[in-house]
Amino acid sequence: MINDCLISQTSLINWWVVSIFILGILPQVFLSSADGTFFAWQYRQVDLPLSWHWGVLIGDPILAIFMGRIWSDLHFNLWSIFFLIVSMAISAAMHNLWRGISGHMFYQCLLVPAGWCHFVYTVIAMELILEFIFTPMPRGTIMAAAFILLIFAPFAVFEPGWAEWQRKKLRKPDAKWFWQSFISLIGMWAAIFVVAYCKI
Repeated sequence: MINDCLISQTSLINWWVVSIFILGILPQVFLSSADGTFFAWQYRQVDLPLSWHWGVLIGDPILAIFMGRIWSDLHFNLWSIFFLIVSMAISAAMHNLWRGISGHMFYQCLLVPAGWCHFVYTVIAMELILEFIFTPMPRGTIMAAAFILLIFAPFAVFEPGWAEWQRKKLRKPDAKWFWQSFISLIGMWAAIFVVAYCKI
């Protein structure tokens, strides 16, 4: 029964869309590696190298599956332009909050090429999430998409906070605990449940 459900859901995913979005992560990986911020032992030491940032390496491929699952039920229109503008503002606000945290994206508080790649990826992802929130969709799509986002959330907000805390503890044993990541995770899960409930 469960296998049949998984097979039917898998068949509804647009794997071309998934592949394109996963390929969209690669420039960030290459640029981070060239910049010396992919591994902690490279010449530019940062608190959160990309290899420790599972929100990108694991979370973004999960988010790509979300995009592939909702793709066939999206209806782009004039509202999509508004969603794109809002997504740019959200991405700018999030990256402003991440200054000094995600070291592979910033150097002296300025976005580096890998950071700009992440900025663009976040804009597109947020635009599609807003499309999902405000576009009527079949119950099956809503349930599958919400389930994927629930899996994505810990990689997006919890693991990066934990990884940064662990890295800081190597230099400062009394480094501040990452309690904000718990609140962010609970808040994201709550938002996913509310959106799914309202859409259904």
